[in-house]
Amino acid sequence: MATATAEFLDRYIDVEITGRETDVIEQHDVESCRQMYLSIVELAVNDYRFLQRMSGQERKSRYDRKKLRQMTEDGDPREFFASPWFEEVCNYVGVQPQLIRERLEGENEELARELVA
Repeated sequence: MATATAEFLDRYIDVEITGRETDVIEQHDVESCRQMYLSIVELAVNDYRFLQRMSGQERKSRYDRKKLRQMTEDGDPREFFASPWFEEVCNYVGVQPQLIRERLEGENEELARELVA
């Protein structure tokens, strides 16, 4: 399922912007990019945890239902962790993607045990 953003980027990714000049990325910009990628991973982990918590609840608040609807309208955010992009982001920031996946799976198992008990 392609999103509007993905379709836009596919259409215009190779289009040259007339008159646009780009600067060389300086070292402080590299660190800014790294921080942005870390924020992306952190947000994805928090969203994943929220989705897992909500999947075990029968009753959800209006706010939680709205948040779930917004998070899942373009697909399942959990698919990010199986994507090549996740691998690239983790590689860029120096994090092992498999460690994140394993930790999230461990949390899922712990949550499942809590729900059964």
